[in-house]
Amino acid sequence: MAFDLEAISALLCIGKLPSAKALQELFDALNPELPKDLKSTEVPAPPSPIPDATVLHFNYDEGHSARFTVPQTQGGSVDFEYVMDRPTPLKFLITTLSIPAPEPAPNMENTIFMPGLNTLHEPKPGETTTEQRLEYYVRVLRSPTMAQLHPGTSLDQGDVRLSAKRAVALRLAVSALSAVVPDTFEPKIDGDDVIWSARQLDFIQTGLSSFNLIDTPLKQRLRDLLKRSCAPDGESVVLVGYSRSSVDIRSAVQDYIRQQKADGVEEDVVQRTLRDRVTVVTVGSATAGYPDGPAYVHLAAFEDPLASASGVTSKHNANRAGKDAVFLNFTSPFARGAFDSHNFGALSSQYLSVAMAANGATGLRDLWEKVQQNGKKVPPNEDELLRAMIVCTDGTQWLWSPEEAWKGVSVDALPDPDRAEAVLREGFGDAFVDALIRDFGKPAVPKFGPRSVSVSADGDGGGGGVDGGDQKEEEERRCWPFCNIS
Repeated sequence: MAFDLEAISALLCIGKLPSAKALQELFDALNPELPKDLKSTEVPAPPSPIPDATVLHFNYDEGHSARFTVPQTQGGSVDFEYVMDRPTPLKFLITTLSIPAPEPAPNMENTIFMPGLNTLHEPKPGETTTEQRLEYYVRVLRSPTMAQLHPGTSLDQGDVRLSAKRAVALRLAVSALSAVVPDTFEPKIDGDDVIWSARQLDFIQTGLSSFNLIDTPLKQRLRDLLKRSCAPDGESVVLVGYSRSSVDIRSAVQDYIRQQKADGVEEDVVQRTLRDRVTVVTVGSATAGYPDGPAYVHLAAFEDPLASASGVTSKHNANRAGKDAVFLNFTSPFARGAFDSHNFGALSSQYLSVAMAANGATGLRDLWEKVQQNGKKVPPNEDELLRAMIVCTDGTQWLWSPEEAWKGVSVDALPDPDRAEAVLREGFGDAFVDALIRDFGKPAVPKFGPRSVSVSADGDGGGGGVDGGDQKEEEERRCWPFCNIS
């Protein structure tokens, strides 16, 4: 990585320009660190579908950072280089280590999904994993088959004690990022130790990565992917970055272009190659400033708190979204629902499915190309189709804050099951709906989160009542949504 010293000095409010070496030492201290007591166990074959590879479980999620998910192994992952050493690595990845689509497209795209913060790779009591969520997204989207590259999170590490150098660097970073870091992000002091919560560390590292000030393992692997895909014999790739992962994708593209230009490649050649080989899809983008080159698709509700503040929509930072970017923006039915307008499982995946069906697309690159060729086709009842999809795919089960989300929905916002089915049949035909029913069952009255919420006639959550729940259950339910944000 190359640092822009003047820009960094201004960001950190440093009067004197530091040396590149001093900056490198500072930011190296902020890069994610593996826990000192990290342990791994090998997954036997079977269930591993790749018996010649070392598939591992880890006692901490950071162990899976920048590794590929191995399906059907209860959260096992394989080293990035194992896949890249195959003769055609992306074809191998999609045919061997992907979540298969219910209706795979004839020309299967090499699609790699990267989740956001705060969702773990391995099963934990009461929480869904990144693999379980990806399985659901693939079922909603129908045709794209996806593999997963896990970013890693500190979420399961509790409080983290920092070395003196990391503690000083982190305090400086928090001061520099005061515009985006909450005031409550203050460490605990225990003697000579400085203690931060793992969630705070994740958040701050995301902010630093958005300024390209630290080099995360995911960003390093993304640069490798770009280099390999843009090589003369490279394979095309579709990179889907949800929330925080969009930050590392953007920064990796910036780094790749900068390195290519330093190697003497003309900028227009770099951009043309990226346009031909690389598609970037952001879901609830957490940053802006996407460099020209890749084919971009930006998916987000207008009410998405991240995309509308620091990311991109057609109404916000549209001129910083990359050349010829396709915007898939919509009105959230859960606009007042805390963070749920940022929720891929509850509504954004459903909108993407509607957009693909309306434009006759069977993949995400295919969607971008069809919009470039024919313009974006938007059904006149797009809003109603979205709500019908939420009902027919049981999207409300993924809401993080069910009662708050429901308060933002008017009485008629989500159709009853029969109406939802009828709307989709009229919009996209019997075959489309019959396929959904085969996978999700007949549409039913929406459920909210892990338990049903009784809904009163005025659209409120019936005072937040949970069917058959005592006080303890209510407290557990209230904590549940915050375990799996992004």
